Amino acid sequence: MQDGRRVSDFEALQSALRSQPTHPIFYNFDLLYLDGKDLREKPLLERRTRLRELVGRDSDSRIQFSEEFIGDAVAFFRACAAHELEGIVSKLAISRYRSGRSKTWLKTKCFNEGEFLQLGIDRDRKTDAPLALLAKAERGNLIYAGAAFIGLRGEEREELQGKAKGSCCRAAFNLMAAKS
Repeated sequence: MQDGRRVSDFEALQSALRSQPTHPIFYNFDLLYLDGKDLREKPLLERRTRLRELVGRDSDSRIQFSEEFIGDAVAFFRACAAHELEGIVSKLAISRYRSGRSKTWLKTKCFNEGEFLQLGIDRDRKTDAPLALLAKAERGNLIYAGAAFIGLRGEEREELQGKAKGSCCRAAFNLMAAKS
């Protein structure tokens, strides 16, 4: 899902999949099977050529082809971060498909750094790690900014958790917050 600025919004996607399953736009970047044929041993460029032909170029379709960007990776990453995108998926053009982590298929996440108000603490559903619930103050309003893993240890973590107990905490912390 995208927000009003056409920036991807993972929380909106989760909500839409539950309440409006036909609303999200699906961006395709790879094709592993077609008409019962396994394409995983074909190079990425060939798989993407077939995918582009299959998806077409209808800008109103809920199924879109994810265009590739070739060039200065650092400049592209900075542009993604400036537009508050979640990150980049990079694939080696001649690579075959392999499940799991690989040096030919990399995910590079964008992180936002800034000053946030801590609203409280929650736990990650998968790892049970503590998460700081964060908001930004904008024009007199608090805008939810997401959650960030708390990477503090010992006394610092206890102090942070102690400040978060009770009502909304006004203490601001300079945290690295992954856009969620």
